[in-house]
Amino acid sequence: MSNNKKSILCVIPARSGSTRIKNKNLTKLGGKSLVKLAYDTAIESEVFTRVVVSTDKKEMADGHPWVKRPDNISGAMADISDATADALRQCEIQDSCIYDYVATLQPAVPVRT
Repeated sequence: MSNNKKSILCVIPARSGSTRIKNKNLTKLGGKSLVKLAYDTAIESEVFTRVVVSTDKKEMADGHPWVKRPDNISGAMADISDATADALRQCEIQDSCIYDYVATLQPAVPVRT
């Protein structure tokens, strides 16, 4: 993260406990899971320095890089900002850096421009 280029983390929040649609974030749309669609969009944008899925269950990451979301911010009342802040903290420790920006791509909102 040199040359004055800004470092940008993308967090894809994908908890496992959807109450209305079981495994919602793994639901397929056009042959890809919602998590994969979000991940592919982030990577293809070439905007982000790192892209991770924040989840309480590895399976929800659908094979993509992920960080373990603590149980206390994984329930039905969990706030996405808490999950994003936790993922940012974990990634900064793992990467030994301070990210300049963080963005969230929600898998359940697959239509992006």
